[in-house]
Amino acid sequence: MKLATKPFVALAAALSLSACASVINEQRDTITVEGVEFTTLTRTWQQDNRTWTTGDVIVFGRTYGCDTRTPGACEGVVTRLRNSDSGRYRDDPGNAASFLIPGV
Repeated sequence: MKLATKPFVALAAALSLSACASVINEQRDTITVEGVEFTTLTRTWQQDNRTWTTGDVIVFGRTYGCDTRTPGACEGVVTRLRNSDSGRYRDDPGNAASFLIPGV
C-alpha cells in the first residue's frame, strides 16, 4: 500500500504547485553525459506575491528533479538513471518531481 501512495503524493504535490501558479520564466539548456545530450529546464514560478524556482532534466522522455544551478547535479541524475538496471527510475512517476532550488 505504501508504494501505491507514492505516485499519488507526487502527483498531488505537482498539481498543488501548478494549479494556481504560473511560469514567469523558463530557461532551457543542454548537458552532455557520455556523448549524449539532455535538456535541462529551470523554471521560475509565481503565485500571489511569492516566487520560487524549480529545476529538471529530461531523461527517457520524463522530467526528473535536479539542481540546474549546481555544476554536475543534473549530470549525476542522468548517470544514475542510465546506470539503473532495475528500470525503477524510468517507470516510477514518483521520481519525476521537480527539484525546488533553495534561496531563489
